[in-house]
This record gives sequence, C-alpha cells and structure tokens, in this order.
Amino acid sequence: MKIYLCFILGILCFPLSGFSKFSELGKQTEFLEKENFSFSNTNLRIIQKRWLEKHFLSEISLSVSPALKGFNYLESYSTDFSYRFFINNHFSLKLIYSSYFNAINQEGYDEIELRVRYPIEILHAQNQSYLLGFEWYPFYGKAVLYNKLVHFDLYFSILGGQIELWRKNNRQSFYSFSIGLAQWWHKNFNTRLSIQSFYYQYDSPYYKDSKDLKKEFVHKISFSAGALF
Repeated sequence: MKIYLCFILGILCFPLSGFSKFSELGKQTEFLEKENFSFSNTNLRIIQKRWLEKHFLSEISLSVSPALKGFNYLESYSTDFSYRFFINNHFSLKLIYSSYFNAINQEGYDEIELRVRYPIEILHAQNQSYLLGFEWYPFYGKAVLYNKLVHFDLYFSILGGQIELWRKNNRQSFYSFSIGLAQWWHKNFNTRLSIQSFYYQYDSPYYKDSKDLKKEFVHKISFSAGALF
C-alpha cells in the first residue's frame, strides 16, 4: 500500500512546468517522425487459445537417432517408427519400433587385435527394439520464426519393452526416458527434437571368464518428422 501511495504522490507533485513540455508535443515534428518510424513496422498479435486440439488424434512419425554415448567399441544409430494416440492435449500413448545399425570403431578394432577376440559389447550390439509407454505434455507455447507463427510442446516420455541383441536373438528388458520439443508447422505436420536415455542389462554365455551381468546406459539424440490425422 505504501508503494501505491508514493506513486500517487509522485504524480501529484510532478512539476507543473513539465506539463508545458507535453502540451507542445504535437509541435515537435522531429520527435513524432522518430516515433512513427519506430512503430510503423511493428505488428502486435494477441494469442489466447490453443491453435491445435489433439483430443483422440493419431500421429505417425519417422526419426533418425544417432547414439551420443554408451556404446563401447561401436558407432551406432537407429531408425525409429512411432505411433502416438493423443488422449488429450497433455497425454498420449506411444508405440515405437527401432532398427539399429552398428559399425566397429577404431577402439573396437584395437581391442580385437589386443585380445584376439571380439569384445562382449560387440557380440551384444543392439539389433531391434519395441517400446510402449506414455508421453506427458506439460508446457505449450508459441513463437515467431522467420515471420511465421510456430506452435511447440515440451514433453517427457517413459517407455518400456524389449530389445533384441545381435547374437542368438537374445532378448532383454529395455527401458527409456526422454525429454523433447515438438514444433507444429501445420495442423497435420510437426518435427521433433529429443534426447533419449536407454537402459538394459544382459549376461554373456560366450566366454567363461565373463559371467557377470552387464549393464548398458545409452544416450541418443533423435530428429523426427510426423503427420497427424
């Protein structure tokens, strides 16, 4: 309350000479020209309600996901096919199938030459996986990009399923957590950028000296494009 009283008193105590300057504002053409120049190219757009309602809609998407960290001796990436069913604007169910592509890196070749055998991590490289879970969209926003209004969602996902490893169709439990940003360029088209973390474990029957349970934490970045229908 004291702040408001001081503000009102400050207005009332403003020197009267100052009002004379404002009374001549219309005569100061140079000032008006500058103001007109400043605001002539400015457009104000008031955005209030959500542009896209996703209740009971479906989305299919295709993504490419290179591995950032987690695979020893391998360079790996995956192609992912996803299906989403939106329950409402904040929650969706997600089903994803991933196919992995692996190549031995220089560290892997050095390890093979040193031990004269393939490392366990190469023998248990990812082949394909199936995941099912849900996504949560807590934040929704809008921005102007290249003079075009873009709508975006920030989302989190938790998924679980199975992963098939390269040798002997070895299947293990597979879990995933990710955070991403979906950009809606049109009511039927979007692109997504997400960071994903995966976890799974396995044991190796190939070498007698490697009976310990192995754990893998893999981090990937995913770029995708999807269609809503």
